[in-house]
Amino acid sequence: MIQELPGDALVVSGVTRRILAQALADAQRWRARNGLAPLQAYATLVGVMSPDGHADIDSGPVGQPEGMSIHEAAAALGITARHARRLAPRLGRKVAGVWVLDRAAVLEGGE
Repeated sequence: MIQELPGDALVVSGVTRRILAQALADAQRWRARNGLAPLQAYATLVGVMSPDGHADIDSGPVGQPEGMSIHEAAAALGITARHARRLAPRLGRKVAGVWVLDRAAVLEGGE
């Protein structure tokens, strides 16, 4: 379902949200296959479309951001990036083809 709100706002929910998220992921994969850089706007949209929904997008990070990269996690845990990639499915999720790891889970020791 898509609901237009005053101004330039839209509420996308249900199956429409899932279709939109899949279309954005497909577009990112197409760009990668064709040698183009991923678009940050696509990654941002996918990142804010949570399965449970939420009220709004944060205006900006306060303190440390919640997500971290494979390389940041490897450094924090004192392990190789390859080992961090093996742990990634338990510590985070892929956003537009890039692992974004939960900072709290990583700092708890990656277990």
